[in-house]
Amino acid sequence: MQLTIMSNKKSKAVETLNMYVYKQSKVIETVDKNNNYYYLVFYHNDFINGVKTTKIKLGSHIHRTFTNGIQLQGDHPFINELIEKETFSCLRFNQLYKKLQQHYSPIETALILSFFDTYTSPDSIQKLLKKTFYTYRRNGKMRKALQVLYVLKQVDPTDTFALDMIGKLEFQTYKEAYQQLDTLEKYDPINFESFCFDQLDQPDAQSMLINFYSKNNRKLDANVISIFLLKQQFDQTLLNELKASISQWSIESQINLLFDLNQHHSHPSFIKELTSKLLGSSYHKEVTSFLIEHDYLPTAEEVEQVIHHLNHTDSNQLANYFHQSRKKLLQLRQQLSKKQLEQIITPFIKSFLPKYSLSEIHEWIKVFQQENEQFLIEKTINDMEQLQDDPDHQYKLGELYASFDQPDKAIECFKWEVELDPLNTKAIKGIVKLSKKIGNNAEAAVYQDLLIQTQKYV
Repeated sequence: MQLTIMSNKKSKAVETLNMYVYKQSKVIETVDKNNNYYYLVFYHNDFINGVKTTKIKLGSHIHRTFTNGIQLQGDHPFINELIEKETFSCLRFNQLYKKLQQHYSPIETALILSFFDTYTSPDSIQKLLKKTFYTYRRNGKMRKALQVLYVLKQVDPTDTFALDMIGKLEFQTYKEAYQQLDTLEKYDPINFESFCFDQLDQPDAQSMLINFYSKNNRKLDANVISIFLLKQQFDQTLLNELKASISQWSIESQINLLFDLNQHHSHPSFIKELTSKLLGSSYHKEVTSFLIEHDYLPTAEEVEQVIHHLNHTDSNQLANYFHQSRKKLLQLRQQLSKKQLEQIITPFIKSFLPKYSLSEIHEWIKVFQQENEQFLIEKTINDMEQLQDDPDHQYKLGELYASFDQPDKAIECFKWEVELDPLNTKAIKGIVKLSKKIGNNAEAAVYQDLLIQTQKYV
């Protein structure tokens, strides 16, 4: 996905590489054509600022995001859901600070600025948080002051000031709320989110965080956590909730998301959902690759849809599966009727004709024989194999190639026929018709003139 970065009134085209989701933040990693890296930083789902960087400070928020956050690749549909525009600005930090103060509380402002601690002077974020703490405490807002201390502890776990102050007697009344996540959610949602994210290996924290996001209109965050958990372990309830959440997405986005899930943790329910979406779509290429490359066997009800997709798949893609397809179709053979099997192998055989010899194709078909029954298409290939070196039957061979939608091979046979029998107007007509079909109008005109001349003598 391409985006535009505006910095110092200059625009830069960048490509998205990854998105990282970590607690209240999201960071989209991008790169320009000169390998300059820019990070787009979000608070919840709101874009905050873009920054260019050459290195990342160890222990900084960006470093923790890349290390402990949830990574999504640059083409992930969740990134499309987050990005509502294509141009992103890079503000100077004094401008950013003023902007944040206008839109967010003092605690949120300090928290958001901590996302950029790679780019600020040492301890500046800690100083801002301590200043905010003292302001709240001076005004008697002890609960708010304690919230700031826990944010400071999250920003810098080694900060002794935060650790010491949290232990002070003046905060003991308020500390009880931090002992249980269910009470902390209402008391201090910022730190509740951070604590839950740090405990994503705990089922209670998982469900509480997803519910928290859902209640606060942060569906994207809930979906990210659901995907992350589903990749670890299948959960039907999570999958059902995810399906309902993405039901309004485009079919392409839903398919891409299900592909992502299936690649990390293949499960029958994922495969069922994915195949249902794929087979009902117009993504013929994707259906074919899924059929051949994955551990998937269509049900009896799905076979006709598979046949439809195979008949609309690019022949070059099918031809690339010469060896793989035989192995997979052999697995399918037992559950298909002879008619269905022939309908499935026919588009493959048509695609093989330009790249493989008739004898190679004949060998490919033979493995599907059952009880010495011969497919109609196999009989045709046998006939073509016998005719290919017979100069007296090149017109017939050309007709067979044309029936398989192989105009180049058919024209070659018709030309051979005309060389041997210059008065064969059927062969000349065949060349004219097929030359027009493939867009070779110059050759069609030459043989059209030849046809007119020949018909005078016939």
